[in-house]
Amino acid sequence: MHTSTFDQSNDVNGSALHETRKGIAALVIGHCAGLMDITALPIWVGIVLVGQLALEPQSAGLLLTLFLGSVVVSSLFIAPRVTRLNRKVITTLSYTVACISFATMPATSDIYIALAAVHIVAGLSVGCGLSIVHGTMGCTKNPHRTAAIAFTTLSLVSIFLMASIPPLVTTHGPNVFFYTMSGIMLTAAAASVLAFPTTISSAVNESLKAYRISKYVWFTVAGVSLLMVSHSMVFGFIERVGNSQGFSSEQVTTVLVVSGFVNLIPVALSGLLERHLPATSVIIAGPIIQAISAFLVTQFNGYGLYIVTTSILISIVTFTHVFAFGVLSKQDPSGRVVAATPVMVMVGSATGPLIGGVLAQHIGYSSLGWAAVVLGVMSAMSFYIGTKNRTKIIK
Repeated sequence: MHTSTFDQSNDVNGSALHETRKGIAALVIGHCAGLMDITALPIWVGIVLVGQLALEPQSAGLLLTLFLGSVVVSSLFIAPRVTRLNRKVITTLSYTVACISFATMPATSDIYIALAAVHIVAGLSVGCGLSIVHGTMGCTKNPHRTAAIAFTTLSLVSIFLMASIPPLVTTHGPNVFFYTMSGIMLTAAAASVLAFPTTISSAVNESLKAYRISKYVWFTVAGVSLLMVSHSMVFGFIERVGNSQGFSSEQVTTVLVVSGFVNLIPVALSGLLERHLPATSVIIAGPIIQAISAFLVTQFNGYGLYIVTTSILISIVTFTHVFAFGVLSKQDPSGRVVAATPVMVMVGSATGPLIGGVLAQHIGYSSLGWAAVVLGVMSAMSFYIGTKNRTKIIK
């Protein structure tokens, strides 16, 4: 029974799209734009909101929580309906609104309530576009490979972002960051209108909507969310952690760039190792390794340790996420669950900055490591429960 389900998922995924290279490219660009907020957390929170706009950690964390929480709300609405929407039109409009929202942030930066409102609008639009992008990626011929390509591209873009934006923000102010994000969203909107892949409707869509989702899938979903809570809680304040340990802005920027290059290796390998590593083992081990790294970077001082652990924090989450995306695509070939990837990612990422801000402000940055250990164990257990009865499908 399990094996036949696996075969059906491949058939459905292979026939749900008119898949072309341009279409895959549009999905990859939409993926990068939608997850650029996660990549840019240290810049957005630490350098822009805390460093440039002089917000307290708790207030800065709340802004990101509002943005990411809005992504969740939007994705919760879109994901169950993804099989019956005009994906190209909605994705294009979503990223266009996001572009305008980020371009508006400089004008509202002096008024916290107004800035918060624009963050909410930006989050709603990004969540809508990203849900459709991920739901469509889940219906490609090989969702794991598509996700690996998308995350590899995201890593490349992140390297450029981490290397160029911090010094520009320091020199020219926080608006550089907001306008850069606006440009990224505009690029995604243009890619969507020009090349977003078309779906085969009627019978295929009806079979997708009728597919029953296993109850075990929701434990896998919880595992992704808990992993992202831990990641955003620590990574969102990794710049502040380095600063508290006495490292200069240049040293911290160097670490962020180096970690981006290091991340390229495992994310590229994630596509090549699809058939060589058991997905269950990868996604269970990932949160534990991430928790150990978070604990070390927040408990012990030393620039070498800071470089290594920060690099692991980024790369292990990306590597784990690619395998989790493949697992979920096989557990639910309709694409509805992976369309809710923004919910999984952003519920965690929305909660993380606020938890991290509260802990950092009232206890200290070292407390983030202890919290990461608890969350890592919870995530690993969720992945274990979510996959233990689906071994024949996801290996």
